[in-house]
Amino acid sequence: MTQETAIKALMNLKLSLGEAKAYLYLAINGPQKATELANVLKTHKKQVYRSLRGLQRKGYVSVAYVHTCSFKAEPFEKIVDLSIKIKNEEAQTILLNKQEIISQWKSMMEKESTIP
Repeated sequence: MTQETAIKALMNLKLSLGEAKAYLYLAINGPQKATELANVLKTHKKQVYRSLRGLQRKGYVSVAYVHTCSFKAEPFEKIVDLSIKIKNEEAQTILLNKQEIISQWKSMMEKESTIP
């Protein structure tokens, strides 16, 4: 798999381009400081921190404290499992709210049909 293909696969799992690049670099190269990551990815440090925070919230990277704060990628298998879990939770929420959603839709359609 090429790095471009890997980035596309990560973006299909709802990562932004910056998150995908950061995750892939960490997965290949091991824990890195945000500053080093910004230099390698040729992007602003603020953007790297934004991407790392997003990845942390999703559980895709964790902080590795040695002498300073470094970030490490979680195994790709975990990323896929987390994505599946999120999609299952979204589907469950829709199922739980199905009747309410349908009721609101019907109500809206009835109101729309009365507008000249």
